[in-house]
Amino acid sequence: MRVHAWGPRRGAPVLAVVIAVVCAVIVCNLAAVAQRAVSGMRSVPPLHAPIVIAHRGDADAPENSLRAIRDAGFHHADYAEIDVRLTSDGVPVVFHDRYTGRLSAAGRNLKVSKLTLERLRSMPMRQRGVEFRVPTLHQALAEANRSDNGLGLLLDIKTDDRHADTVAGAVIRVIDRAPYDHLLMVMSLSRRAVRIFKQRRPHWQVGLCASGRPSLIGWGFGKMPGGGAGKRRLAPERHRNGRLDSGVTAHGGGAGGANGDDNGRPDLAMDFVVLRGKEITNGFLKVAHARGVPVYAGAVNDYRTASELLRHGVSGFLGNATARLREAIADYDYDERSAVVG
Repeated sequence: MRVHAWGPRRGAPVLAVVIAVVCAVIVCNLAAVAQRAVSGMRSVPPLHAPIVIAHRGDADAPENSLRAIRDAGFHHADYAEIDVRLTSDGVPVVFHDRYTGRLSAAGRNLKVSKLTLERLRSMPMRQRGVEFRVPTLHQALAEANRSDNGLGLLLDIKTDDRHADTVAGAVIRVIDRAPYDHLLMVMSLSRRAVRIFKQRRPHWQVGLCASGRPSLIGWGFGKMPGGGAGKRRLAPERHRNGRLDSGVTAHGGGAGGANGDDNGRPDLAMDFVVLRGKEITNGFLKVAHARGVPVYAGAVNDYRTASELLRHGVSGFLGNATARLREAIADYDYDERSAVVG
């Protein structure tokens, strides 16, 4: 029987194309399944509706000024984060640095803790072309209380362990006497200050500010959080930079939170923890979620980083770009029914 030489060669390309198409479909389906599996494993809902915290108040105003607090509410931040330290006569004032030099309009570099309130208030400060006076904590509370959208305050208590009792006592007295009924959170880099606030005011939301020093948290991570398989940082170094209902975070932290410390110190109860975005890892977030402790990332100012951190379970941001952070939260489409606390 004669076989035409062109027969087999003509059918081969068609068969090859069919096989290639089938293989491509199979590969695409497998890739989609794999992607869904990865997303399912890594996507964790925040422990509460994500919040935006204006870092040192609104970015268009001088940091820690009354205007910065007022404008943070105007731009729909949930909280204004302000820094609190004591003057030499024991008055809590809103100022970040230990020394006045960076903001002093006259370039005078004096230590805040060595100045009386009267002396400090007599010194004009200047930032972003605006001159202002250092406000007291009492004035800051009153300013936030006037906010129409219920702006809360996050107080970053500037103290070391040695002076924690004195500083905490002064801050508590001011808050107890102030006509303030908005939401309030308190945090500090001092573990002793966190412990004192939680002991004396257990109904307050009290957290640890571990930015730059994640080993303060403990939890068995050593020098950096997220040990073991969770070492991948979620916010790369290239990035330079709803509301929290009262009582939400106390479920996992508060008096009942058992947070171990690597250095043999007593367990630290905390209602939340603040870390730099570039310090947050998958492993750390898993442990924080298991303990029911919300994690707030700072300072985050870009949409991409905020979206990535939200997907991995971060519950809020400290930043200056309120509008971009709000957009990332809106696009995340938080569903409170999917949140797991404790």
